[in-house]
Amino acid sequence: MKKLSQYAPFFLRVIFGIYLFLALKAGVYKPELIDKYGENLTKLGIPAGNILAYVSTISMLICYTLLLIGWKARWAAFPVMINFIVAIVYGHVIPNHSLSQAVPAIVLLVLAIFILMSGPGKPSIDEGW
Repeated sequence: MKKLSQYAPFFLRVIFGIYLFLALKAGVYKPELIDKYGENLTKLGIPAGNILAYVSTISMLICYTLLLIGWKARWAAFPVMINFIVAIVYGHVIPNHSLSQAVPAIVLLVLAIFILMSGPGKPSIDEGW
């Protein structure tokens, strides 16, 4: 059973891959949507919201890809964790959204924390097959 537990994080990493694929398919990373995201960050009182929107978007693309392939996964999980903490606080708590609206961000935060603590598991570039 211990051998099988090494493969559990792989399935969690696949969730990041699915999320990345769905976000790309939905066009979340289009420049006009990133600009709107930056405007929303500025409205929430975050300084340099436009710049941070691009930094956040690019770092999430890189980190999701690293998590999916399992390379430097713990390092990649940390910015994802920070991103979703900010998303939950500024995007859901401060605007007083319902819990159901925050569930995707909470799930991705928990997954990032798990991978940060446990590593990418197998199969991955970090830990092999």
